[in-house]
Amino acid sequence: MDLTKLVDWLLPPDDPEPKQMRRYWLRLGLVACSSWLTMFLLVIPAHLWSLPIVGKVAFGGEVDEKIATAIEPIQEQLGKVTELAKNGAAETLAQSIFVATKEKCAAQSEKKSALFWTTRLIELRAKYSRLTGLEFPPLDCKDL
Repeated sequence: MDLTKLVDWLLPPDDPEPKQMRRYWLRLGLVACSSWLTMFLLVIPAHLWSLPIVGKVAFGGEVDEKIATAIEPIQEQLGKVTELAKNGAAETLAQSIFVATKEKCAAQSEKKSALFWTTRLIELRAKYSRLTGLEFPPLDCKDL
């Protein structure tokens, strides 16, 4: 059967005789019933079969627990890295404080203004306190 004949078969007849119209409506009914049966017997069961079974549905709480357990090792490693970075920054600040104290003592021994180094020491000690939560012990020039 040619596709144009199929389209002609589905279109209403040119002459509206009762017998021809009855055949036309019968054809439309046949197409409607076959479409419905195709949906009912093939498409709907295929979709129902593909739906997840209730026992396999992931609930929000289960997903949260799985994510939390998966993230725990990452959080531990991140905590270790953060601690290492904090310790490194504290060590660098301690070295900077030591250098600034040496420079301040050198400026005082040469009878120069030590204002810059005093200000720098105050800034570095404040950063050290914010970072570690501890006060850096004061250094005297005779300790160096």
